Amino acid sequence: MSSLEYCFEHAPELAQEIVNAWAASANAAHADDLTPDFKVVLEQASEYLAVRHDMALRRESYSRRSNDPANDKELQAFLEEDAAKERAAREDFARECKKFRDGRAARGGDQYLVESA
Repeated sequence: MSSLEYCFEHAPELAQEIVNAWAASANAAHADDLTPDFKVVLEQASEYLAVRHDMALRRESYSRRSNDPANDKELQAFLEEDAAKERAAREDFARECKKFRDGRAARGGDQYLVESA
């Protein structure tokens, strides 16, 4: 079984793995056949990756605008706020990822698709 700590620690890689699996399914015309639990974890992965990307862009933008980033109190406040948003998105994804990975393990492996009747 997958631990929550593992999912949190490896969130960027795991989220990208989920998105890549969706892309492969979509390219193979199986996007409609994905399991409901996969669709939930895909939504969380996409949200987490979007927040992570947005926060990286904002940090870069803040740093460029500040003459002295280390001593800029306003910049530090923005960075702390952004870090909290990113951490919350990461925690949400990690919880959903753990649930998905545990369910997948109980089903016996890499089952992303709904089984055919």
